[in-house]
Amino acid sequence: MRSSRYLLYPLTPLFFACTTSSELSESPKLQPTVNSVEIIQNAPLGSMQNPIKYQLGIPVRNINTDNPLYYTLDVPNDKASLVFSFAWGKDAKVLGNPDIYVSHEKIPTVENYDCRGTWKKGDSELCVFDKPKAGKYYLLINPVIDKENKDNEKLGEFEVNDGLLFTSTDIYSINHACEKATADIRAQALTEKQKTFVCDRLAMTQARFLNDWKKIDPYFAQPIEGDLNHRVVAELYDSIKSHKTWMSYLQDSRNNSGIFHEESPEDPNSPQATFRTFNGIHWTGGLTHYWNLEHEFAHYLDGRHLKKGTYSTAVNHMISWWSEGLAQHFGFWNGPERQFTTAHSAFYPKNILSCDSALTTYADNSGKDTIKSFTITNESKEAIFLKRVNYNGELSENKQAIKLEPKQSWSGFNKGNWQQGDRFILRDKEKACIAAASLTEETTLAFKDHRLSAKYNTASLQEVFHKKVNPYSWGHLAFTFLFEEKTADLKHFVRLIKQGKYTESDVFLDALALRYEADFQAWLYWGTKKSFIDSFELDESNLPLNSYTTLYGAGDWGFKLSIEKGMPSLTIGSAGGVGEYDLLIGKGRPVHSVASLNQDALVCKTDTPAEQQPKQQCVLSDVKAGDYYITVDNVSAIAVLADTHIYACAGENCVETLALPEDPAPESVTVLQPPRIVESAAIDSCNLTSPYELIQNEEKQLRSFEVINNAKTNIHLQRIAADTGKVSSTRIELKPNETWQPEKAIYDDERILVSNNQGECLGTIKAKKYRHIGFFERTPIADNTCKLKQSYKSSSKSAKNASLRNESNQHIYAFWVFPDQEANKKTNGLLRRSYYASLAPGETWDNITWRHDDRIMLGNNDDPHTAECLAILEVDSEKHSAFTINK
Repeated sequence: MRSSRYLLYPLTPLFFACTTSSELSESPKLQPTVNSVEIIQNAPLGSMQNPIKYQLGIPVRNINTDNPLYYTLDVPNDKASLVFSFAWGKDAKVLGNPDIYVSHEKIPTVENYDCRGTWKKGDSELCVFDKPKAGKYYLLINPVIDKENKDNEKLGEFEVNDGLLFTSTDIYSINHACEKATADIRAQALTEKQKTFVCDRLAMTQARFLNDWKKIDPYFAQPIEGDLNHRVVAELYDSIKSHKTWMSYLQDSRNNSGIFHEESPEDPNSPQATFRTFNGIHWTGGLTHYWNLEHEFAHYLDGRHLKKGTYSTAVNHMISWWSEGLAQHFGFWNGPERQFTTAHSAFYPKNILSCDSALTTYADNSGKDTIKSFTITNESKEAIFLKRVNYNGELSENKQAIKLEPKQSWSGFNKGNWQQGDRFILRDKEKACIAAASLTEETTLAFKDHRLSAKYNTASLQEVFHKKVNPYSWGHLAFTFLFEEKTADLKHFVRLIKQGKYTESDVFLDALALRYEADFQAWLYWGTKKSFIDSFELDESNLPLNSYTTLYGAGDWGFKLSIEKGMPSLTIGSAGGVGEYDLLIGKGRPVHSVASLNQDALVCKTDTPAEQQPKQQCVLSDVKAGDYYITVDNVSAIAVLADTHIYACAGENCVETLALPEDPAPESVTVLQPPRIVESAAIDSCNLTSPYELIQNEEKQLRSFEVINNAKTNIHLQRIAADTGKVSSTRIELKPNETWQPEKAIYDDERILVSNNQGECLGTIKAKKYRHIGFFERTPIADNTCKLKQSYKSSSKSAKNASLRNESNQHIYAFWVFPDQEANKKTNGLLRRSYYASLAPGETWDNITWRHDDRIMLGNNDDPHTAECLAILEVDSEKHSAFTINK
């Protein structure tokens, strides 16, 4: 995945005077360019001769300037990293187009520097030093005038607006160079075991990548001439919450799945290639799982060896399918089971049912949308008869069966009061059920070879190449098709992109799409099926009797167990770790739930309830000699397994004889907060006006703490003395949108009383580091809203100003309720993978990705299968909500 600019928080005004507008107006007006920086006369504060001094970990806010500004700070010894960030600060104002330049022990210029910030226009600027030298660092903020937009600027705007300068040595605490992979780890936290684990995974990926390309052409395994990214930085966050928090602040990115950054690989001044991902402990109950680790590393290998130039150049051409397809292929070890699932799910979608499942009661669809386009085609040699299934699971007696002769189609569902989700069965002339399905929009099903399948449901090569379908799943399929079936054409294409000839490669792909479309469609059906079955014969798929193997990652797995002679009983099972999957055991042939592959060979399927997984097993009796095929059928292609052991042993209750490893101790992390966080006030009880413990020292002093009144009426603030609990006689009045910053020192956890114009206590707030507090009027969520967990229409309107605070006495977990009906049916209204946020009492959630009218279910635990609905938030773009229901 690649980066995109976005703003995370609905920010409120800040105040920190580092340069004033009067100082700027007295300075000569400059027109800085990227080629020169003029020296400000008389050395005013912020000039090259008189840089502004600031400190590590303390944000410098409200930087508005048309002129170059210089800053300096001291860095101590023995730090793992040093991060310089210049970002937008409040109200999501347009930052402008500043560049930052940083040097150690010397003044930087636009031509001489140790680090230049991100080069993209308008983005926040970032410089990172690994294992920085101690001493004095200098930073230049250079506004770059955008002449194209100069005429459109509003009066009073600067070239740089509301900048926030923040420098820290606390964000990353680990540096580690992998020996067998060209990667350097920069991490927030990493044990020695995790270092080894990450480096081993990267080394395996790189070895496979190079070996596979050498077999095709040794030239492809060589680095691109002039590419200077000899190594890549693997930037690892300790949780998805840390990843999202710091990606937003440092990169202006809303990425939540891992991302690769590369700018100008042939420019020595360009930042080093970096991929960023996180430990997905929120999905694994605290077990280590670095999400998309190999996938993001494969992006680097692609750019280093095969794809010339910057990604911004390539993105304008037909290359997205290649980038993501290659990363899926090498990042997930090819994954034939994944490709089989993608392709055959298109041939056999979920609305194709068995006769038994169709003839059961199902939800009444009356009042739902009438079906508009659904066709059934008889491609068999005998007549078939279509019969409607009522909601009670019985066949309709009101209407005569619809007869379809061979090669005949029928699409009259739009004329007979059929709703989406309604069911039908197909019968033969003996009235026996031979197939069944439910209705979904814009679908054509064909009956052939005694079963239903979907027509026109797979993607074409033209659609894949032209970005009309998912570049991950269908790009994976298209890449593998060329890689395995059309090697000569693949070699020609790679030679073009390795030389940066993207216009020529576009023309070549269009020709390939026409030439090989029929081959591609045939390969989707037969090729992916064969690859999946053949994968059980690989050496790494062999599971000896009385042994186990440990799984890690996402997707499905397959294993082959050979039994040389019969035995009374055999146990095949899983234990340990986390995961949500079924075990399918086939005798003599592999089986899979998708397309009901080889169901006649199925001898066991676990069907263990989700809350009891991952421990599950199949016990087979009177076991005959032969081959047994084990499919780990994951709930989805992206569901995570970690430290999960698949085993096979002779007898019953034999797992104890295998001495399986114990689960590692779960990890937990505390997210380091960036300086831009705006937290709406944690309104505690008025009973907190009593003595309390307060540490008053230099470390606990808050130098950038503020309170802003976001309510529509006046509020009043009074500090509460820690030793007596008494309220100060000094009463600060804040009108709507006004901000207060204390003149006297204030300390972490110091309490402040909030009251209205009548002197009535509204509650107390606590001062916090790296935050300024916004006092909002909040709308309580009603306690009867769980009935809203159903299909609904969501708008495209952004709700970036909305927020939610947990003002109850219980921890709550937020799940997105799917607006789409079919997804809602599949997941019971919840996002399958995980909760979106967890809120302890007093915590606030601001999420820029919300849309107006989205529904968020608040549950009592983090498991979508067992969480009890406490309330449902209907997102309002202009409201700040509160959950107030106590246990």
